[in-house]
Amino acid sequence: MTTHLYQRRQQQWRQQIQQRQLGAATPVLTSPLTPAYINITSDGDTVQRQSGKLVDIPIDLNFSGRLGLDSNYTSTTDLTAQLALNWNPGGPFGDRLVVFDGTATWKKFSSGQLTIKATDSAQTGSSISGTTITGLTSTAQLVPGMTLTNSTGTGTLAAGTVISTIVSATSITVNNAASVNGTLTNLTFKLPASTVFDVILVNDAGTLRLLWGPAWSSATARASVLAIQNGINVNSGSWTTGWTNGAATVPTLTGLYLGTVYVGTTAGQLNDSGGSGATGGLRFVWNAFNRTPRTLQLNPSNASTSSASLAEIGGAGNGRVQYVVGLAGEALEYNQVWGWSSNGGAGVGYALFDVGEDNTTGSTGIVDSECAAGFQQSVSNSHVLIPAIGLHYLAMLYGSNGTQTASVVGAHTYLTALFLA
Repeated sequence: MTTHLYQRRQQQWRQQIQQRQLGAATPVLTSPLTPAYINITSDGDTVQRQSGKLVDIPIDLNFSGRLGLDSNYTSTTDLTAQLALNWNPGGPFGDRLVVFDGTATWKKFSSGQLTIKATDSAQTGSSISGTTITGLTSTAQLVPGMTLTNSTGTGTLAAGTVISTIVSATSITVNNAASVNGTLTNLTFKLPASTVFDVILVNDAGTLRLLWGPAWSSATARASVLAIQNGINVNSGSWTTGWTNGAATVPTLTGLYLGTVYVGTTAGQLNDSGGSGATGGLRFVWNAFNRTPRTLQLNPSNASTSSASLAEIGGAGNGRVQYVVGLAGEALEYNQVWGWSSNGGAGVGYALFDVGEDNTTGSTGIVDSECAAGFQQSVSNSHVLIPAIGLHYLAMLYGSNGTQTASVVGAHTYLTALFLA
């Protein structure tokens, strides 16, 4: 850039800053001279310091990367029963992340892959006395509520032991006093089953770390809510989590919200699967940034019913796809297709079909179908919904007229859904 052009651009930026200070709505120009990495801080509008000097070049708060269960920016593989979550750099902004300091400025970082464990089995050399465990390898990736299992040594954990508080970088307290005080080796910590957790990023004295946020109070409600800082979601209030920056709390606004996960029926395991055959999809990793289309599907096995009441195909809990959402406002679209036949004799058989949105009674309006005996019939419909935050499911429901038997042909029956996560 020539000196003349540089000066002209600088003048444009200063004019825009002045206009914005006066309340005028003007677009923000991003400087091609602004370095992309560390040692730059911003108040969300202008760079405040660059190599110790005050400057006024506007910058964007750009966030790269995605959360996933493998090492790819966007995973194309169905993954289940995974023990760790990764943040993988990539996308239009490469490896950039920005973290707020809680008072006035944002700081840009460059980062490689970051990892946090849903099952942490690397803790050794500890001991327990009453409800206090000391000598842990690290408490940075732990969070209250984690279960403790599989210990050996002279100490014995009581049944149902979970983390109550994180005391220091190497010490915690638990809910139940030890059955026997003594040493603990090969401790395994796991996120509790059937629980939703947010994932945040913090600046731990210059080192970026992923942390588990506090467990949600239910499958559809946060115990610790989010706040908005310069249009970006961060922690509202002080969050109690892993040990960083000399404390087990993350100060208000300093934890960058990266996404949400749901731990399924097995403690310490994470799933992100579109589904295969009669096994419905489990999309339990949701990204706050750089969301991409994710699919869910179910192709149930053959099934029959003569009941006039709708029921979940395959039995309760088996005829559904499930997913988690961290922030509301985006659409999910699904399509149901049913192939079936009737034993209606010489007459006409009847069947009822629907999809239950978080229920097993139906949501989209029952699809009635008629089919002459000895023939097969196919019916379908589509629907769009705006899911709220938390865990959700779509259940395939079917029924008959109470006397004749409707037989679903699995090879011609399926549920598909598409949303951003």
